[in-house]
Amino acid sequence: MSYLVNRAEGVWLTHRTASEIESIDFKPLGHLERLTISSCGIKETTLLGVRDLTTLQWLDLSCTAEDKPNLAFLETLHDLKVFHVSGRGFGDEELRHVSTLKNLDNLSLAETAVTSAGMLHLQKLGALGILDIDDTYVRDPGLEHLQAIKSLRLIYVGRYRISSAAITRLKQAIPKLKVLEHY
Repeated sequence: MSYLVNRAEGVWLTHRTASEIESIDFKPLGHLERLTISSCGIKETTLLGVRDLTTLQWLDLSCTAEDKPNLAFLETLHDLKVFHVSGRGFGDEELRHVSTLKNLDNLSLAETAVTSAGMLHLQKLGALGILDIDDTYVRDPGLEHLQAIKSLRLIYVGRYRISSAAITRLKQAIPKLKVLEHY
């Protein structure tokens, strides 16, 4: 355990209940740079202890949200560069907290309940380079909101949810952008 507390750069928690994750004291792991919580149930209060991991650069929450997760802790993660989240419990309201991550370069919202309206929150992310919105409820109007993010280099979209005309307009607004369409 002392190796984990003193030297580990990352931790992967998988197949845990919300209660098990809530019981973890993250303070001794304050040096972590990477945390993955996958295949776990998340309730509103499950992730509050993560706020103590202020050196995190990578956070992956590939979980099933039982409630709307409280993501206010994101506002303490100033070094976060990569944030991947999935689960239909994550929607537009949660993007409010994501919009505070000024150093965020890579954001995956695949398989979430975010919509076109939620893309407005992302306009505050001036460093955002990679965005995955495959299998979300983002449609053509959402891509119009993304035109303001000139730092975007790569975006993943669902082929049957976004029109080719909307993709063309986004590429015209951000000429260096590569669009990968999932089938």
